[in-house]
Order: sequence, then structure tokens, then C-alpha cells
Amino acid sequence: RFVFGLCNDENYRDESLSLAELKTGLSDGLKGKKLDIIGFDCCLMNCVDLCSDLYGLADYSVLSQEIVSGTGLDYDGWMTPIREDPRLSSEKIATLMAETYVAENSRGRNASTATMTVIASEKMPAVMQAANNFSSALTSLMETNLAGVVRLRGQLTSFGEFLDEDASDLVDVSDMCDALI
Repeated sequence: RFVFGLCNDENYRDESLSLAELKTGLSDGLKGKKLDIIGFDCCLMNCVDLCSDLYGLADYSVLSQEIVSGTGLDYDGWMTPIREDPRLSSEKIATLMAETYVAENSRGRNASTATMTVIASEKMPAVMQAANNFSSALTSLMETNLAGVVRLRGQLTSFGEFLDEDASDLVDVSDMCDALI
């Protein structure tokens, strides 16, 4: 299934931004400058494609690989320490964003899906190289053992699958790499 985009426009049915439009909009708006942190308070954003597209736009990205609860990021939880110590590093603030979200949402209905991750932009070139290598290896394996890959896929951690049965097939790539090695 095709992922249509992000940042849905509630005034126009089925209108959203593609990853390319998001990157262009941010790049144009930043005019060569860079953000310390970019955070997405929305679902299913921590994917290799998006993190790759954000490369160079911010030092850190804060995103969830799962469905984000209706309460979203705990803004009071991570902004209060900034008010108390405005000299906090960007890395520390990004970490607080992730930690306070998980702490706030790790009980009750959202307990098993409370995920929020900090991505250091400087690591993305190596991640993309590893993703490309893995993609090549997986393509070769599918040519020789498609049934095995399909069987393995059914055992991997998935994200967003409880939205509906037509949800995009989002899988934990690290989990998949570990299973294939």
C-alpha cells in the first residue's frame, strides 16, 4: 500500500504533503539555516525515508515509529526543564521530548505503543548506506527464497497495523535485519 503523505489538511479531503514537499518547504523556509531540533507530534514518522529527507535540516529529529496518542508530546514535561535551565543542549532537549512522551503514555491503552525516538542527523549517511545494503541483500533473498521472506515478515514487529487492515506495511527494519542474519 502506498503512503500518501503527512500533515493532512483537514479542510481538503485527501490533501497532504509528500516527503518531497515537506523537505522543499522546510529547506525554502530555512534559507540555508539549520534547526537544532525538529519534532513530529504525529504518527508513524520514524522511518528511514523521512529521516533521510530531513538530513541536514536539523541536528536532531524526534519522531515516533508507532501511532501517537491523542495527547501527543508532553509539552509541559519537556519545556519546564528548559525554563529552569535555558542552557540545556539540543541533544538533552530532544531526549527530554522523547522520554516525557513515553513516560506520559506508557500506561493504560497506549502502554504497548508508546514510542518516541531521537535521531542524530549526523548518523543518517551511515544509516542510509546500511539501508541500501540491506535492501540489495533482501532483494537477492526474495529472488531465491520469497516464501521464506514472506514467512519471516509475519513474525516481525509491525507499526500502525491496528489502524485498519489496509494500513501500510511498516516493519521494524532492525528487527528484520536481526532475523535475516
